[in-house]
Amino acid sequence: MIVLDKNYSITTDSTHGFNLLYTSDPVVKAVKGVAKEVISKDIWYYPKLSLALLKYFSLSAASESQQELIENVKRIEDCILSFSNTFSKQGKTFNI
Repeated sequence: MIVLDKNYSITTDSTHGFNLLYTSDPVVKAVKGVAKEVISKDIWYYPKLSLALLKYFSLSAASESQQELIENVKRIEDCILSFSNTFSKQGKTFNI
């Protein structure tokens, strides 16, 4: 598993290649009068790591100020560069 940040990670499988996983922070919601902790999850499937990282970039680059956008882009670029030599074969990741 490749951990991108506290909410996003990438796993591999032999069918799709790379899976981008999202897990939200827990939120307490009232369900039928009872407070319950709710976590939302999502998954995207990609044949190449670069495509999964591109989706991660598009999902996490949103910012409220120009400075925040610059910081987010720099953080994401550093993350992408650190995994540029990572590949998947038969459901396992490896580096070249």
